[in-house]
Amino acid sequence: MLKLFSMTSLDKLREYASSSEEDSSSGLKTISPENKRTKLPLPDVICSLSDPTNTEYNNDPSKHQCRIRSFDHVKGNWATFLYIPYPEEFSEELKINVFDLFQFSGIDGWNVVDSFHMSISRTSAIPHHYIEPLVDAIKDSVRTFNTLDLMFSSKLKFYVNDEKTRSFCGFQISCPLLITKLQYYVDRINQPLKDYGCDGYYSNPSFHISIAWTLGNIFDQNWKMLLHKFQIHWLEVFTNCPELFSFKANCLACKCGNRLFKFEFLKMDSKTVY
Repeated sequence: MLKLFSMTSLDKLREYASSSEEDSSSGLKTISPENKRTKLPLPDVICSLSDPTNTEYNNDPSKHQCRIRSFDHVKGNWATFLYIPYPEEFSEELKINVFDLFQFSGIDGWNVVDSFHMSISRTSAIPHHYIEPLVDAIKDSVRTFNTLDLMFSSKLKFYVNDEKTRSFCGFQISCPLLITKLQYYVDRINQPLKDYGCDGYYSNPSFHISIAWTLGNIFDQNWKMLLHKFQIHWLEVFTNCPELFSFKANCLACKCGNRLFKFEFLKMDSKTVY
């Protein structure tokens, strides 16, 4: 049986070789399966990664109201910061009052901030693979946070970023008890941030909500005169719309690039909403 099987296999090999020679002599070419494959074009989103004209990675201030990055963009790194969001139900009314503030002062060059919030961390860049473990670490820290009734004063204050490229106007928390509680939150969050290479928050932070921004360093100008103009109108806002200056803080938000994580404040546990 073994000998018969071997002969049969040899016969088949001879037939295959003979067939190949005939095809070759008749001018026919054998096309391998590899040569039959059609190369599909790469998706646009992949091609754009190596495109030097891709505006997503180009630091073109003219496309961002002349704002300058705080740090250079590095592919794979995501800008990350934490904050307590301002209530959405009051945001539109607050925005209208900020526009009225510009009109009342008669000074150009100021813009309403993109979103109202109270920062409790600085903005840092982290690699994409750090996001999930960092979020888990923050979630664990937030388990000890309780809901806070935040109250802000009517007093406006100017701030400038570390690079002195943008200035902000905001109203702050002045209650010592609230400041102490918020400082505890910052201290708890600073540790996981530092563990993943992020900068800790300022040592003596001014907890505030920025309402407007302008280019440059406001303290290089006649800022006291401008602040006085702003303050006169803002006192009217504080008197007529007291609901804009207090709200219940019941969650912490973490923005990582275009991803947003929210951690609810609970006495015994915390739940993350994706």
